[in-house]
Amino acid sequence: MFSLCMQKITNESYDTLYVRELAKRLQQKTGIEVKEFADCKLISDKMNLNGFHVSAHTIARFLGILKANHRPYTSTLNLFCHYLEFETYADFCKTIQNELDTALYSPIDSFQTGPFSLVTLEIALANEDWKSVQHLLNSFEKNSPLKNELVMLLGNIVRKHPKQKELLNALIEIENGRWLFYESYVDEDDPNSYYSDALRTFYQSNLTDSNNQIFLHCFLISKAIYEKKPVDEKMLSSIMLNENIPLKNLHFHELSRYFEIQILLDFRTKKLKDKLTFHLERIIEHCQRFNRYDTCWIVARCIKALAFSGQLKRAFQYGLFTEMVLNLYREMDNKIESIAELIIQFTVHSFQKKIVKNNTIFPPVRISAAHDNETNSRLVIEASTSLLYADGDIKSMLEKNVYSFAKKTGHSWVFELLK
Repeated sequence: MFSLCMQKITNESYDTLYVRELAKRLQQKTGIEVKEFADCKLISDKMNLNGFHVSAHTIARFLGILKANHRPYTSTLNLFCHYLEFETYADFCKTIQNELDTALYSPIDSFQTGPFSLVTLEIALANEDWKSVQHLLNSFEKNSPLKNELVMLLGNIVRKHPKQKELLNALIEIENGRWLFYESYVDEDDPNSYYSDALRTFYQSNLTDSNNQIFLHCFLISKAIYEKKPVDEKMLSSIMLNENIPLKNLHFHELSRYFEIQILLDFRTKKLKDKLTFHLERIIEHCQRFNRYDTCWIVARCIKALAFSGQLKRAFQYGLFTEMVLNLYREMDNKIESIAELIIQFTVHSFQKKIVKNNTIFPPVRISAAHDNETNSRLVIEASTSLLYADGDIKSMLEKNVYSFAKKTGHSWVFELLK
């Protein structure tokens, strides 16, 4: 009996592993990393175009976006495997098992099949073996679902590495090093300004893409404005020259920073009051082509800039903008997974008496995922949200620390929402 139970557990464990691997490869082939239901619709459309007819709801259940009441049907698994060019799900499982058997006896593939291994990269970084680091990063495939995990690992190691400048130089020398760190990781905390210095010293002279230039200049200029420090005039001229760029070509992170800096610059030149409606209409127009997650980032960065500029209250007099913010908040379903969503939650709770027509808002919650590169942002926003409802000794302690810490870390924009 014990033997039969163990065999059942082993079979179930392997089945879970195979299904998880199938889900990973499905996202890898389509080039779509699934974070919400809209992404499942994109995969469905892509598969349908290639003659594989499967609904977005089926994909959502398979990938865990929607709750599934049973194991995926064999017919569904076979369909996904056909799309990945396997005969059947059983054939796919045999292939994966063979890869795992090979990996167990191959030091090169430690813990993973293929030429790339996170654990091998991690120990190479710890041992300052820059050639191996470059070799491993160059072998990393751009459509891999491991990208976000690798970006955060690499960013956190760079931040703390004792040979930081040597590592930054090793990364700038290779294309994937530039892509994975300088173009994918953003350290909003920027302790001791190491990240800003890295962008100026190593990355600025290697810029080949105008969109990356927009991101670089917007990041550095907005950081200076929020911290009330002098702005680099050459970078400022570059941003001003880009006022008429085709915004449809910008990634949502680039667009969010571009809108943010335009608001801040108009505030700096005392033009924002007259151009506020223009900015709000442009934000609303361009957000229509992005999913909820991306839109939250665009709106949140604009909220920061408007609050810093003292124009957020006026912005909420514009009905379409208010409606967009409230819709984004309600679609979170009381689960906060990004700093952008945390900003929107804080904003709605700060303005609830003025913008919420009924009491259909949730009690505020803390972020559910770790964001080591934005610890300061997370701490300031969560503490500020707490301050909205605190009283007694807790309120006094929060007031004392929120205002000084926000000012010290360049987050004084929250003051507008605490009035």
